[in-house]
Amino acid sequence: MIKNAIRLLNGILGCLILLVMIVWIMVSRHYFPIDSRYIALSFFPPYGFAFFVLPLVLIFWILGNRKIAAFSGLVFLAFFLIYGDISFSKVQATETSGSQQEQTVSVIALNVRYYSYGLEKVIAAIQHMDADLYLLSENVLSDEERQLLEESIRPWSFYMGQQEGTAIISRYPVVEFKEIMLPSKQASLSKSNEVSRQHLNPNRSFVHAIINVNGTLLHAISIRFLAGRPADRTLPAALEWGFYVLKMQIQELDFFLNYLKKLQGPVIFGGDLNATPSSIVIQKLSDIAVDSYLEKHIWGGFTFWTQFPSYARLDYLYCMNGIRVLDSVIRDEVVSDHYPVFSRFAIPGNH
Repeated sequence: MIKNAIRLLNGILGCLILLVMIVWIMVSRHYFPIDSRYIALSFFPPYGFAFFVLPLVLIFWILGNRKIAAFSGLVFLAFFLIYGDISFSKVQATETSGSQQEQTVSVIALNVRYYSYGLEKVIAAIQHMDADLYLLSENVLSDEERQLLEESIRPWSFYMGQQEGTAIISRYPVVEFKEIMLPSKQASLSKSNEVSRQHLNPNRSFVHAIINVNGTLLHAISIRFLAGRPADRTLPAALEWGFYVLKMQIQELDFFLNYLKKLQGPVIFGGDLNATPSSIVIQKLSDIAVDSYLEKHIWGGFTFWTQFPSYARLDYLYCMNGIRVLDSVIRDEVVSDHYPVFSRFAIPGNH
């Protein structure tokens, strides 16, 4: 009697999980409008279903329903292989196949978490990693701290947008630098946020530099999509803030995609995008640009957070317009709650 009840409950839960997975697939295949709240489901990574599916598989197995257990496990495995942060195709050429006109540049996407781990620690990491370009997120500096940073990292040069925004550090000369305002409003990085008061905040932004890499002009963009903490820890506040963030990220995405389409020549962009690989944000970006880390790895890997256990990939480096990915790794440098992403690119020369 008890065993039958457990089987029934397990079966009901299994059907509910399967239904959610089907809706997730429909979201991934764009069956819902981009402004639908169902789009929020895309931010839940496919591997997350394992926490629900595997216990059910185990219970079915223990109860003797081994065919059902095996079938359920295979369904989840197929789902994960198809929709997970996985790429079995490496289509770009190797390093030796590039032309002699190409320039090589190394780039790091680095969330500095408003330097809460210490400005000196971030400076030491920048010097140690020794990349040509750094795309910084959550950059918050006083005038004195900015002066110290600029003096400490020479010969690199430092360019930043507004506070709590983005910045770029470059070893190469910066021909032009500008801050582009986004349609969304700033949210506090360290404090709670109320949706009803968001309209009072200034607009968010990203920064864009045109960099001279040994005669080749490169567009470098540091961007961070909206995130933040809800007003409190209650479920209604979390849902209200979550749906607000989703709405604003989609507006930011639409604006940013239109901005990218206007750029001519090689482009590298990235940072802490506050979106999982399965999300609509990353899907749309991956439609027009190359995810440098996934280009060189079968599995995407985790960048958040730096304390055990890491559980999400939120930081990315993308390239487009003829740039090839030579190498990409997640660096084991702890200067915030995000690991930095390092990539080397081959940039086509100007014609």
